[in-house]
Amino acid sequence: MNDTPRKNPVTRIQTAIRLFFPAQLSHRRIVPMTSWHSFAAYRLQTVIVMLMAFLISAIGAQPATASLPTQPPVSSRKPTGLLVSSHPLYLITKAVTAGIETPQRLLGQRQSGHDSQLTPQNRLALRQASLWVWIGPEYESGLAAATQSMTQGEARSLQLSRIPGLLWRAPRPLDGSFGQTLPSAGSSKTTAVHDPHLWLDPANAIGIAYAIAAYRGTQYPALAQTYRANAQRFERALIQAVHALHRQSPRNYWAYHDAFQYLDRSLNLRWQGTLVRDEELPLTPQALQRVLSSPVSACLLTTHALSAGMQQRLQQTPALVLDESMSEASDYVVGWQQLAQHILDRCPAS
Repeated sequence: MNDTPRKNPVTRIQTAIRLFFPAQLSHRRIVPMTSWHSFAAYRLQTVIVMLMAFLISAIGAQPATASLPTQPPVSSRKPTGLLVSSHPLYLITKAVTAGIETPQRLLGQRQSGHDSQLTPQNRLALRQASLWVWIGPEYESGLAAATQSMTQGEARSLQLSRIPGLLWRAPRPLDGSFGQTLPSAGSSKTTAVHDPHLWLDPANAIGIAYAIAAYRGTQYPALAQTYRANAQRFERALIQAVHALHRQSPRNYWAYHDAFQYLDRSLNLRWQGTLVRDEELPLTPQALQRVLSSPVSACLLTTHALSAGMQQRLQQTPALVLDESMSEASDYVVGWQQLAQHILDRCPAS
């Protein structure tokens, strides 16, 4: 038996992309529109992510080395062992696997990927997973060490931060200037610093759904068409939800910390500035003064409740406490709609 390790599947995927896709379709050219006048750019990004997902299934779903222990083909067994890291990914995965299997969530429903602590049961679940789906150390830093052996090219790990096609955003500077849109995290041009809350962008959510469908369909070929049909159904429902909400007038908002920028283009939001780099930090007097002195009527989007004194000072700027992980939702589209509608109902229109 040849024991020479095969090239990392993600590396092979990136090589294939450079061979098959012209420069004008590179990720550096796919940037979000400042307003959602058309779904053309959105659909272009989604189509490219779909193609990337099927490249994953065609190129990447092979053992990392030829010397791995011999096991029965995955396709000969009933689908089991689909493990995802956090609740947003669980909601997307559940839509893709509807009627086929039930995915398992590694972290608690209300547990953020920012503070992921593993139990012995968690580690056992990781070892037994037939497919492990996570964003990557950019979001779930506490899982990086435990999953290191699963991210060396083995087919059973799907690390989303290494998949070309998904749109990542750089944290925007606290001085109020606009940040840049990064290439896909799978691109060699991607910097190490980017905002990991990519599931809030509907195009990213659809891309994730197709990636999971393609990967799982390779493991279970007889069910590939069903996985893909579920992803298509998820796409249609989410696009319809975005269409219904985007007719709203633009809304102005301040970001307590910059997780909600992934909603800008789908909800026609106008960012006024970011106040802190970390959501656990309190507002500085300088940041508060920026809000109070602004002539623009806007709301403040935050992930945690402000003190009574702070709310009193910001009474002209309504503070909306939002759950970026949609932890109370049992359906992604419904959870996203509720999050979006809350913003549109409370934030002042331009």
